[in-house]
Amino acid sequence: AGRIFNKQKTLAYVSAGLAKAKIERTWLDFDYSESESHSNWQSGWTAGVGVEHKYNDNFSVRAELMHSDYGNQTVDASQWDEYYSTDLTENSLILGFSYSF
Repeated sequence: AGRIFNKQKTLAYVSAGLAKAKIERTWLDFDYSESESHSNWQSGWTAGVGVEHKYNDNFSVRAELMHSDYGNQTVDASQWDEYYSTDLTENSLILGFSYSF
C-alpha cells in the first residue's frame, strides 16, 4: 500500500505579492510652531519565507519573515518650499499559532 502524505507535520513556504501602505508624514518647525502633514497610499511589493509546524490535530505554530518595498517617493513640503525624497521599506517577523476545534 502507498503512503499517505498527511503524516507530514512541517511545511516550509515562500510568499510574494503586492504591498500597499497608507503613509502619513508630518513636518514640524519647532522654532515657529508650524507644521505640515501629508497622507497618501504607496504601492510596492512584498516577499517572504515561512515555516509552519503542526503539533497535533488541533494546534500548529508558524513563523514568517517578510520584506516589503514601497519604492521611492518625492513629497512637496510647500510650507518650506522644499522637496523630500523617501525610500520606504519594511522588514517584519510574524509569529502565530492556530487552534482548530
